[in-house]
Amino acid sequence: MTPRSVGLALLLFAVAALPLQAKQRQVSFKGRHVFEQHTGLTALPDETQEHLFLSSTTHNFWLVLPYSENWILTSSKKDPLQAQDDRYTVSIRIEDRLQGSDEEFLRGLLAELAEARDRPAYDATFFEVQKRSVMRVKSKGTDPERPWSWTFLTVAPRKNLWYLLELTLDGGKELDAETEQRLLDICGVGFGADFDVN
Repeated sequence: MTPRSVGLALLLFAVAALPLQAKQRQVSFKGRHVFEQHTGLTALPDETQEHLFLSSTTHNFWLVLPYSENWILTSSKKDPLQAQDDRYTVSIRIEDRLQGSDEEFLRGLLAELAEARDRPAYDATFFEVQKRSVMRVKSKGTDPERPWSWTFLTVAPRKNLWYLLELTLDGGKELDAETEQRLLDICGVGFGADFDVN
C-alpha cells in the first residue's frame, strides 16, 4: 500500500466515523434542569436536592439517581445512558427479551461474567424489590484505599426488550445498610421503561 492510499483509507475511515460520533451527546448536570434535544435526555433535580430525575423521550426510560452536581451524562441513539459522578457509574443498555424471568436473565449475565473472568464473581446476592429481581455483585478492586465496589443490576421490560440498569458504587471497605437500601430502592422503584410520549 502506498502512503497516498494509506492516507486515503484513513480519511475515509474518519469520515465514516463522523456520523456515529456526532450522534453521541454528553451533558454535565450542575444543579439546573438539562435537556439534550438530539437524544431526548432530560435531567431534573427535585426540590430537596436529594434526587436527580432522568428520562429519555428517545429511549422511553426513566431513572432516579442520588443527587450530585458532578454527574456527566452521555446518551446516543444506540446507547440510552452512560453516567458518572464522584462515587457512581451508571449505564442503561437494551437487550433482547428472551423467554424467562428477570432473575433468569440476571443469572445468565452472572454466568457470562464468571466465564469472562475465568472465575466466579466474588459475591452475588439476589433481592426482590417490589416484585423486581435485583442482583448485587461485590467485586474486589485494585486500589487499597478503595478495595471494594458494589454493582446493582436489574432489568425493566418494554415490549420484547429488557432495559438493563447497571449501577456501581466505587470504593469503600463496607457497604452500610442505608446506602444499600437506597440503591435497592433505585433499582426496584426508581427505574422503568414503560412509558410512551407518542
